[in-house]
Amino acid sequence: MPETSTTITATNAETRAAGTRMLGFVLGGGGAIVDKLLDPANFLTKDGSGRYSIGTASANYLFNAALPNPGRGILADFANHDGAPNGAQISFTQNGIANWCVGQVPGVSACAIYVDRNAAFDGTELWRWESGGTFRPGGDNTQNLAASGKRIANSYFGSSPTVTSDATQKRLRGDGTPMAAEIAWARAIVPRVYQMLDAIAAKGEAEARCHWGVFAQEVYQAGIDAGIDDPFRHGFLGRDARTRTETVMVPGKRQKVRQVTFIDRFVQMRDGRAVLVERPTVRDEHEFTDVPVVDEEGRLVQTEEPMLDDSGAPIVKPGPDGPVAVMRQVPLIHRDPVMEDIEVEQEMTVPVIGEDGEPEYIWNVRYDELILFVWACGVLGSAA
Repeated sequence: MPETSTTITATNAETRAAGTRMLGFVLGGGGAIVDKLLDPANFLTKDGSGRYSIGTASANYLFNAALPNPGRGILADFANHDGAPNGAQISFTQNGIANWCVGQVPGVSACAIYVDRNAAFDGTELWRWESGGTFRPGGDNTQNLAASGKRIANSYFGSSPTVTSDATQKRLRGDGTPMAAEIAWARAIVPRVYQMLDAIAAKGEAEARCHWGVFAQEVYQAGIDAGIDDPFRHGFLGRDARTRTETVMVPGKRQKVRQVTFIDRFVQMRDGRAVLVERPTVRDEHEFTDVPVVDEEGRLVQTEEPMLDDSGAPIVKPGPDGPVAVMRQVPLIHRDPVMEDIEVEQEMTVPVIGEDGEPEYIWNVRYDELILFVWACGVLGSAA
């Protein structure tokens, strides 16, 4: 007949002896069972402030879980802070990289993405969703949407974008009219019809759409030929370094792990009999150094722990509500994680270098400014 299993619960004395450890658990022997050994790599802990942690995670927030990952340490927190910064958050921390989190904006009905936010520091707000549906950056005129090497294919709007053009934020150059070299430059800029190479590759030359515009490199050269010292000083022309993503190894740290053999105990039904089965299991256990805790004056801090008999079982005595553990005063011990140096994979953005050893660029124009430049040189320039 098929094997079945049940759980074995810890005794009252063992539960009291566990202190703030609420439940240890492992998988093995055909089902999830209570781990009476309370392996610190697995146990669920509740501290005096009502915060929960699984395994070796620090109890910084309401709920904390630390999961080992080769070469990396990943921490996920589900928080509801009582103090500043106030607001619920979910944060993700990777070994050697600043933590990111999605959280409620303190005191506001809005959700935001933060970097470097924790219980003691508000961090930097990057993007925010407001209750009315507005999506906006965390700062004013400080962030970009997409990048030169990671562009957005298309954008759709119900009305034209609004661009700030406030006179109080501008200063005229001279009398605000174009110079002779700029007029010559504008007259040399010629729009042409073209097809995009990626469209030709995808659709064929006969099906690829035709577009009207300029080539930024030609606009630049026309400025040089017209006597413009630095065409890039004009905001309608620019270029950005072409980049690629490269995986590199950077220094990092993680907690040491050792293998420990535990005895899993569970009950199986065999031919109508409940059989207690013991099976050795090898599991990873994080390493710690036990450090005595002292107060600010250097005196040892004492705490209570249950007394054990020769077999290692807690000594109990009768109590008004049942057996209670016999306690004794011992120094309070802080379990300091033992860390080791490792190399961690990290993606970095690096410039693309051409065959000539020089950086490659993606050139661009701002057509709204370019059109106004050509218009100003054709109308205001001739009127002058």
